Amino acid sequence: MKSDGLLNLLLAYSASHQARQNKQPEPTELVSGFLDRAYRHLHQSLNDENEQKSIATLATALTLCSYEIISPNPFADGVTWQIHLNAARRIILARGGAQEMHSRDPISFFLSRWFAYLDVLGSFSSKNNEKPLFTGKYWTVDEEDTDGMADFSVDCFFGFTNRFIGLLTRIGELARQSDDERRHFIERAQEMGYTADGSLWVPEGQVYNDGLRVREQLEESRRHAIGSCKHSRQNPTLLEVEAFDDRRIPEDYARKEMLASNDAFHWAAQIHLFRRVFNYKIEHQCVQDAVQKIIEAMHDIPEQSNIENSLLFPFFTAGCESISKEDRSYILHRLLEIEKSGLTQVHRARVLMQRVWNTGSSWETLINGEFIG
Repeated sequence: MKSDGLLNLLLAYSASHQARQNKQPEPTELVSGFLDRAYRHLHQSLNDENEQKSIATLATALTLCSYEIISPNPFADGVTWQIHLNAARRIILARGGAQEMHSRDPISFFLSRWFAYLDVLGSFSSKNNEKPLFTGKYWTVDEEDTDGMADFSVDCFFGFTNRFIGLLTRIGELARQSDDERRHFIERAQEMGYTADGSLWVPEGQVYNDGLRVREQLEESRRHAIGSCKHSRQNPTLLEVEAFDDRRIPEDYARKEMLASNDAFHWAAQIHLFRRVFNYKIEHQCVQDAVQKIIEAMHDIPEQSNIENSLLFPFFTAGCESISKEDRSYILHRLLEIEKSGLTQVHRARVLMQRVWNTGSSWETLINGEFIG
């Protein structure tokens, strides 16, 4: 409430989202005025030596990034969620980097996790597969964890475990290495007078062995997951997930849904490993088995639940790699239901998924600014 930029952003966010939920035209002039003031405030803060590293400035950059993902501003030509994410990245680096943000006060910790979610999933929403800032030791077990279970607890912020996000980051790193090796394979074939495409490339050596190890770690992470995080244990009401009709879901059902969410993310990560690191074809049994596992997890998560709204990454991944008419129809139905919540990125991802089906192209070659998360 004390930050003019943040206050204007929250007002814009609320007005825009309420209009979409009510299926009414957005109050564009009102929202544009709020956003203009928020942009000016952020610009001034980034150029102020005392404010450029402040918590309020970081929160403003993250909120603008999330706003551009959920409801792109039609009046902000060339201003994308990636630009605001890069601004947040610079602030975090200026504040000492990932480790420093992770170990500070609870507000810094929360904002660092918010950024990490956008950063890691954003790296999977790019043709260039940009390297996220948060890698390595940042995702180890919390120092305050005494029972050794924090790494395997499904986090109520993410919908998956701390262990998983580190593994997802590692898959992104291996995918970048595979992309490089695939390009070199094609170049060498062309130099020798052969016509070759990336589908003929097979990973070997360190990339292949590292990929096998990550697959084992994904299985371990998924099997050992428990359906509550330390926030839920401290505040049991977080497990009482509210449906749209204000019914309270009993704790055991909420735990089941959190585990299903975690399963869906883990199987989606395996699909990325199979397709982008091991270079398996879409028809490969491992790929299609993982698609089925995601669909099974979806059946454990009710439509119009809060948890469903956070599952775009596994929904989109399974949809793009599905081959049967029945599976595609089910996934399309679920995404159309999520769209009713007013999340614009779900609509854009769904349209991209259908373009994949219609063209037969990979989603990596078609993506153009969509955030898959």
